[in-house]
Amino acid sequence: MEPEQMDGKALHKGCTQARTGKCLPVSRPKSRVGFSLLEVMIALAIFSIVALALAQYQSYLVKKRVVSRRYTQAVNYAEQKVEELRNAGYSAISAGTTTESSVSGDTNFRRITTVAAYTYYKTITVEVEWKTPEGTTYHTPVVLKTLLAE
Repeated sequence: MEPEQMDGKALHKGCTQARTGKCLPVSRPKSRVGFSLLEVMIALAIFSIVALALAQYQSYLVKKRVVSRRYTQAVNYAEQKVEELRNAGYSAISAGTTTESSVSGDTNFRRITTVAAYTYYKTITVEVEWKTPEGTTYHTPVVLKTLLAE
């Protein structure tokens, strides 16, 4: 940009000429510095809402993790019983229902085994239930069914 001329002296944009002929910076209006109390309060409210939502979601995830772990254990306990009965052999298994109030020493699980005998085969049904994370009631069971022939 071309400098402006005043009294034969060049003035650069953003400068004024005082009586001395020196270039002085043009005073500009001072911009607001910092935040107002209202802005801080609104930001704090938004942050609080987000933090509360994340805390509740974290609690939800912890409960789901416990349920997932217990579901996996229930499947393992059911498979363990089915394999135990298969390895015992057809003639060693008698018809009926047995209930174990704790499985492998774990009182959070209950295993119900039902064997039904038919002419040439037996059906084995193993249900494993587990307590909810609160420990008050039993969750929907894992059910495994298999057939064992003579």
